[in-house]
Amino acid sequence: CPFCRKTQELLSQLPFKEGLLEFVDITATSDTNEIQDYLQQLTGARTVPRVFIGKECIGGCTDLESMHKRGELLTRLQQIGALK
Repeated sequence: CPFCRKTQELLSQLPFKEGLLEFVDITATSDTNEIQDYLQQLTGARTVPRVFIGKECIGGCTDLESMHKRGELLTRLQQIGALK
């Protein structure tokens, strides 16, 4: 998915502490629909990517990019201690 790739590219450029950035490829399983149903219950949307900062879903790729452009992404990641 192009949005998943863009999300992964953006986040991979940030200085995360070891083990604090995780990408889950739901297409690697046969349970894709069940996972998307669960994401719908959890976040209100079943589209991917779903981006979480800590335990909070901030939305998808467009939401992540907007947050980054406003300078909020780094601030939020620093607040939870995710960056080096």
